[in-house]
Amino acid sequence: MLFTRVNIEASSNFGGKNYDDAGEFVVSGQSLESRRLNANHGMLYRISKKNDGELLYPDEMNRLPEILNARNDLKSKIYYEEKYTGLHDLLWVIGIILLLLSLEWFLRKYLGSY
Repeated sequence: MLFTRVNIEASSNFGGKNYDDAGEFVVSGQSLESRRLNANHGMLYRISKKNDGELLYPDEMNRLPEILNARNDLKSKIYYEEKYTGLHDLLWVIGIILLLLSLEWFLRKYLGSY
């Protein structure tokens, strides 16, 4: 493992007073990923059993659909949302209807086709 010792110093001025402090800390350069490059199948097996699962190796992946179909706790879920909108949400539609009615009234009034 690689250790690096870091010295720090801090100073501040607050309310006309100077504050100084110093210290150190150690940074260890250990990488857990680089220490163990192979999968821990024992741990994967324990996690799968603890969570009512099953550990499958690459050559057993063709069993996956069969295992999923055999489980009764896996159900398809469909979510839907009903949303009702009234005319007050469609003010532009009301505006267009009023505009067309006003245009029809104006044309009939001034073109004399009553």
